Amino acid sequence: MKSKVIKMTFWAFFAVIGSSTVYSYQQSVQMSDLLLINVEALADSEQTGSEGCVQDPNLVCVYPHPTDPTQDVVLTNARFVN
Repeated sequence: MKSKVIKMTFWAFFAVIGSSTVYSYQQSVQMSDLLLINVEALADSEQTGSEGCVQDPNLVCVYPHPTDPTQDVVLTNARFVN
């Protein structure tokens, strides 16, 4: 009788730990996907280089540096592509 109670307690403990592990893993994956989408959206607006500019003699493209304004990239005679 005593060994049955110990076995039942062990299996109940194992089931609770397993269920909580699966639950926390599923929650973290959903949050991870959302964070990845947000990071990609933020990174798209902070591209450096000339990928978003085309030749235009009257305008200037400026890619601002996120922390240091002296490192901004300025492309003269260019404009952003819409």
